[in-house]
Amino acid sequence: MAQENSFPKISKELKFVLECTHDINKAAEIKELFPLLQWDNVINMAMTHRLFPFVYNAMRQFGSSEVPENVIKLLQQEYMKSAIKVVGIADEIVRIVNFMRDYGIQPLILKGPPLSVRINEDITLRPSSDIDILVDPLEFEKAEKILELMEYTRISPDFLLTPRKRKFYYKNDHHFEYFHNKHAILVELHWRIRSFDVKLFPTASSLSTQKINITECLVPVMDDEYWLMYLMVHGYKHMWTRLRWLYDIKEFLNNNLDWDKIIFIANNSELKSILHQTVILLNVLFDVSIPDQLQESVVNDQKAWQLSNTVMENLCENTNKENLPNLKFSRLKNVNYYNFSSRWRNMLIYISSLFKPTKDEFELIVLPDILFPLYYLIKIFNLLWKRIKSTCNFINIYFLKP
Repeated sequence: MAQENSFPKISKELKFVLECTHDINKAAEIKELFPLLQWDNVINMAMTHRLFPFVYNAMRQFGSSEVPENVIKLLQQEYMKSAIKVVGIADEIVRIVNFMRDYGIQPLILKGPPLSVRINEDITLRPSSDIDILVDPLEFEKAEKILELMEYTRISPDFLLTPRKRKFYYKNDHHFEYFHNKHAILVELHWRIRSFDVKLFPTASSLSTQKINITECLVPVMDDEYWLMYLMVHGYKHMWTRLRWLYDIKEFLNNNLDWDKIIFIANNSELKSILHQTVILLNVLFDVSIPDQLQESVVNDQKAWQLSNTVMENLCENTNKENLPNLKFSRLKNVNYYNFSSRWRNMLIYISSLFKPTKDEFELIVLPDILFPLYYLIKIFNLLWKRIKSTCNFINIYFLKP
C-alpha cells in the first residue's frame, strides 16, 4: 500500500528483535543482521518490547560466536527471572478466581498466562508484571473487599475514598491498583474497558465468555472476538509502546475467528480505526496480510493511517536507552491521538481536562464531600502555581545564572 512507504523505517536492532519472534526458518535473515548490530540497543529493544524470551531462544539456537557472551548471559538471567514471575502469577490468578467464585463473582482475566494458553504458547515466553481483572461495575466494591481479604492493599489511589471521590473516580477512570506485599504481585481491578473514545464496550456481566485451563483451573476470559478487540484497544491506548502486545494479536489471528462479528463490534463500539490501525501495524512490522474483509476499509481510513504513523514515528525516534521508545507526548498531542472527533472537540476536551482535580489535589487537602466542588478551584490554583514555578525556573536558568 502506498501509505506504508511514508512510514519511517525501524532501526536494525528492532528489526532483529522482531525477526527473532519468527520460527527457525528465518535463521538466515536473522544471522545476516549480526555484524550490523549494536548489542546494547538490541537488549534495550528486547527488554522494552518484552520480546527478550524470543531473542534469548534464538541466540541459544544459533550458538553464534558473533553474539557476545555477556549478551546471552543477560538475556538468560532476564528470561529465568521472568519465567519464575509468570509461574507465580499463574498460581495467583487461580487463587483469585477461586476466591472470587466462592463469593459469587466471576472475574474475567484480561491478559497474562490465559492469553499465552489461548495462542498456544508456553506461558514463560510472555512476561507479565501484573494481573488485569475485569468485574461488573455493580460488583466492584465487593471484589475490592475480597482482594482486601486476600491481603491486597490498594496502592492507587492510595488515600481514603469518600463516596464523592469514589464516584468521581468511577466516572473518570477505569481501574484501581492493589499490591500483595508477601507475593509481590500487582493486581489491576477494572470496572470497565476504557480508552478515551471507547464506547459501548459491554460490562463483564454482559460479555460472552470462555474458559482457559490454567493449572487445572478453568479461568474465565472473554470470547475470542471481544478479547481480540480488547487487546487492540489496550495496545492502542498505550500507543503500542510494547510490541509484545502486537505479537499477541498476530498469534491470536491464527485462531478460527468470526471476522463479521469483529467488524460488528468495531463498528458498534466506534473502534473501526483502532481495528484498522492494528492490522496496518501488523502488516508493517510483522508482515501479516490484512484480512480480505478489511482491505478496502483500511485503505480508505485516513485516521487509522495517521494513528499508525504516529506510532511508527515514535518507535523510530530514538534507540538510546534513555528514550527507548519514549512516547511521552504533550498532553495536547495525546488528545489528538486518542480522540477521533473534530479538532474543536479535541481542544474542548483538552481544556476541560486541565480543570479536573487529580490525586495531587485530593492529597493536598482533605475536604468533606459537601465541599468537593472546591477541588476544582484548588486545581486552578495548583495550575497557576506550577506555571509560576516553571517561569521562575526558566528565568533563573537562562537569565540569572552566570
